[in-house]
Amino acid sequence: MKTPSCTVSSNIKRGKLVPDSLFTFFTCYHRLKLSKRDDSVVDLLRFDGKMRYQTKGGWWSSRKARVVKDDGASENYVGRKFIDELKRQGAALPAMEAGWMIVETANIKAEDGIEKRQRVKLKLPLGASYVSEADFTIHDVKGFAIVVGKRWMRDINRQYQIDHDSNEMWIAHNLWEEREDGRVHCLPGLRPLDVDEEIVDQAKFMGIHIIRKAELKKYLPAC
Repeated sequence: MKTPSCTVSSNIKRGKLVPDSLFTFFTCYHRLKLSKRDDSVVDLLRFDGKMRYQTKGGWWSSRKARVVKDDGASENYVGRKFIDELKRQGAALPAMEAGWMIVETANIKAEDGIEKRQRVKLKLPLGASYVSEADFTIHDVKGFAIVVGKRWMRDINRQYQIDHDSNEMWIAHNLWEEREDGRVHCLPGLRPLDVDEEIVDQAKFMGIHIIRKAELKKYLPAC
């Protein structure tokens, strides 16, 4: 955990999430980072994941979640809207207060200033057998429900390999060079052809047929 940055209240930019009356009561905050969300996101490794959560009734449920691996993100993030939707469906996801934060997107200056930092513990299955259980910072993430950043990469440091040509990732239970047969998780990433239905409809209108990953399954390496 990085040491929070500190400043005097007169130098703190008033964010829309922080009332003026609170500015005299804190001076320290966490400076977090996140990559810019735009069309270049296709260059990042993306997954179809599932968020497992416990309901208020005590049973377990899950929901599909698009996940992106972002090496420019200092933390693991979960979308605020995604968390709100899960809570409306009865999820028991108590948020932990974690002080204050400023989230900087690439080289763009943070527009919202300082805001409260909240984290929630989540279980995130990826691939057929891998499950990550970690703390996620709640933030207004664009384009994806989940962003796994450098904090996740530190957790699996020296345990993984990535093939950027096939968009596949493998994670071992221990150090990669000490891995055992059958003890490696395969995480198939989304390819550029794994597109949204809106894009497929636009392509059909233009007379273009998009070949989906499922149609090429028998030609692709097993994962």
